[in-house]
Amino acid sequence: MATRFLYSPVVRKIKEIVDSGDLGEIRYIAARRLNLGIYQKDINVAWDLAPHDISIILHIMEELPQNVNCRGGRPRTPGVEDVTSMCLSFRKNRSAIIHNSWLDPRKIREMTIVGSRRMIVYDDVAQLEKLRVFDTRVERPPHYDTLCRVPIRLPLRRHVRPVHQTGRAFESRMPAFPGMHSLWNYSADERQTMGLNW
Repeated sequence: MATRFLYSPVVRKIKEIVDSGDLGEIRYIAARRLNLGIYQKDINVAWDLAPHDISIILHIMEELPQNVNCRGGRPRTPGVEDVTSMCLSFRKNRSAIIHNSWLDPRKIREMTIVGSRRMIVYDDVAQLEKLRVFDTRVERPPHYDTLCRVPIRLPLRRHVRPVHQTGRAFESRMPAFPGMHSLWNYSADERQTMGLNW
């Protein structure tokens, strides 16, 4: 039963801390539930392991996600994803990421909750200190909106546009100078996440 963790003392304490406002605004949650096996034939790893973390995340966020995206790989079992990554998008630019695997050498049951003032790490397999609160935060510098946007995007556009327009394979047009491959990866990621049309 996926909701059984909601009744555990640790998850109840996490909810108490979140509700008190001690963490500040929740920015994102990252969950990892990994182990070696037990392999299923009728369901994938997301159906097997993710519901536990989803129930905790929804309990903390107190809302349903606006969007869910899940990707998986089948390195071991054809037709059944052994490894998955799921992203849940919530209002107020909040998100949760869930990574599940039956192919990891260690048993990991960990969730990180990042707030604007503090952060929590919940480690369900730890013998001691299953719950740790970190008095750390990331503050956005005032110049963040202009940092790296113009200097990287404009020169990169000049190199990527010909490949994108001609439809040729990138390898056949790869420039001879070092670092272009990394910039190409950056530009593809940037186009995907920001919806840029070059």
